[in-house]
Amino acid sequence: MIGHSDTAIAAAPYPHEHERLKALHCLSLLDTPAEKRFDNITALAARLFNVPIVLITLIDAERQWFKSHHGLSFSETPRDWSFCSHAIHDDGMLVIENTLLDERFATNPLVINSPNIRFYAGAVIRSSSGMPLGTICLLDNKPRRLTLKQCELLKELARFTENEIDQHATLIYERAEADLRADIDPLTHFATLDAFDNTINGLLAACPDDRKLSLIMIEIADMSLLERVHGFTAVKFLLVEVARRLHQAELEGIGLRARIREGTFGLLLLLPHDRSPSELCVKLNETLNAPMKIKGLTSSYAFRIMTVDNCAHFEQARHILMSCDHVSQMNELQETHCLQVDSEHYLARLKRLIGIRQRLPEALANNQLTLHYQPKINALTNTITGVEALLRWHDKELGYVSPLDILDIAEELGICRQIDAWVIQTAIAQLARWMATGVPVVPVAINVAQEKLARSTFPEMVEKLLVTHQVSPKLIEFEIVERSMISNYVGTLRNMALLKAMGISFSIDDFGTGYSSLSYLNRLPVSTIKIDRSFITPIFEDTKAAALVQSIIDMGHSIGLKVVAEGVETIGQHLILRAYRCDEIQGFYFSKPLSPDEISLLLTKQLHHSPPLD
Repeated sequence: MIGHSDTAIAAAPYPHEHERLKALHCLSLLDTPAEKRFDNITALAARLFNVPIVLITLIDAERQWFKSHHGLSFSETPRDWSFCSHAIHDDGMLVIENTLLDERFATNPLVINSPNIRFYAGAVIRSSSGMPLGTICLLDNKPRRLTLKQCELLKELARFTENEIDQHATLIYERAEADLRADIDPLTHFATLDAFDNTINGLLAACPDDRKLSLIMIEIADMSLLERVHGFTAVKFLLVEVARRLHQAELEGIGLRARIREGTFGLLLLLPHDRSPSELCVKLNETLNAPMKIKGLTSSYAFRIMTVDNCAHFEQARHILMSCDHVSQMNELQETHCLQVDSEHYLARLKRLIGIRQRLPEALANNQLTLHYQPKINALTNTITGVEALLRWHDKELGYVSPLDILDIAEELGICRQIDAWVIQTAIAQLARWMATGVPVVPVAINVAQEKLARSTFPEMVEKLLVTHQVSPKLIEFEIVERSMISNYVGTLRNMALLKAMGISFSIDDFGTGYSSLSYLNRLPVSTIKIDRSFITPIFEDTKAAALVQSIIDMGHSIGLKVVAEGVETIGQHLILRAYRCDEIQGFYFSKPLSPDEISLLLTKQLHHSPPLD
């Protein structure tokens, strides 16, 4: 924009200026980037009329802005200088054949200075409501005249420009409508998760001093079971009925109702500081527990209700919703209940999980995770026959973070694949370092998620790592959790066969907690089963538990499998397992998980372990 001058004679204000500016601003066209469709119009007009400058102008409150400017380097001028601000008072168009002869423009800065306008012709562009927005105008640096036919042609170009502006307005409207649809759940007509998040974050930043932002979360229990039993259509009717009851519930301070996910609803409330959303749970329970008639069948359904007394305990909406999810998982066996998420009972744990969520990606990127190795011991000779690689993380702010928390949060963040890859690469690289320094290596067992094992690229990735580090496949054992094997069985079996052919072995971890079946085991290319610690812990005191463990060991041996017992912590457990001919034993009785340097020392000395190592 070029500077102001006192020599311009400003046009009189438009009679309906407020309405005109409202129509202009509603278009959201000002200060938008150049568009070819408008530039094509001005370029065409320049050729048709043989003029050096053609503009599509929009008259704002204090300025004239050019949506397209052919032959002119700047994109706006003060409104006082604008010829077009005079033109919008005319019904059709304004023509100034010689600006030096018109007292309104003779001393205009655009006339006496560059671009030295001597001729102007502007056809008014109007909104769909008829309000003048600006013009399409022709400028020349010498006087000239337009024929009647040329005037009509310029008006036609103005109509053509109006059509393009209308298309822009339609597009803006459609986008706004789409945004509105994106914020409204089509089934329940409640707000969506995104709208819910945005509202919470907005209120966290600007909640009234005399109010607190509270939340109530309602989950329909066993949604997947309901869908399997009653079908998708019936579940939709159930969701609509729940939404209807929540809409009709007269709750104090209710601000926004949202459908968070398939069977989860959220209610935002602004409450006085001395009131609690838990006080509303009784009324909600009565509302939701009353029998519902769904597709002719009257039934009662189970709900889990959680409250957040004050959302200010959390920094962001996603932290609140994540915390509700964790509390729900901690109480998944509860049905209708009122759990206060930000109570002292949960809050410290939840804030720790939020901290893990915030710091885990950085820890992975900066190689702050480590692997420790727990020995597996021959039950008869007490010699180390292998080690299991176990994930560890000690954070400077969080301290020690449990592997279960790491994996749970990694799943939430969608970085399980990266962590699995890091563990495998680190374990293989450690084997290479041990061999390079003369440490007598033993096979390393690595836990691998079934989802990763089933991926078509997994065998090739493992083979490349082994070749790169010059590690024998016979030194690698992959442990698979038994209960995960039911998913993508075909892809898992295919990749297990490929890896087995390389020389890699497999074991079933936590055996007895999943889908135990002799025929199932017989089809898998596994060489080892690991009895879950929950079976080992009571064997010294419980004869039934001991008999069960003995039967698992005998069964494994009968089909040619090696059997490992996990979680061995006492000499009594050790002696019983040795008597039952268990092949290998792993647990704190022999050794806790050790750092790479510590395990190197043990492997070098190859100690016999009857007493605990630590």
